[in-house]
Amino acid sequence: MTASLSDAKRALERVFPGGFDGCVTFHIEDLGILTLDSRGVHLGARRADTILRADARTFAAILSGRKNPMQLYLKNGLKIEGDLKIAMQLARQL
Repeated sequence: MTASLSDAKRALERVFPGGFDGCVTFHIEDLGILTLDSRGVHLGARRADTILRADARTFAAILSGRKNPMQLYLKNGLKIEGDLKIAMQLARQL
């Protein structure tokens, strides 16, 4: 499980070392908020196309490849707000 927001940031940077074409904010319960955009991963919220909400365990499982984000969304384990097309592009790269 992701232990801290810094750990979550590093994990996201490993998956998206060159950033992401779009802007996605991750609200990670009990840890905080990260934003991924074309410049990389940033601490805190920014104006985003898509917002993903999950607990730290779910977030870690997605980034490690153990869980499929779209299946989690369909089972209500991951909440997505905003542009679903951006969320689907993100999921394909995970």
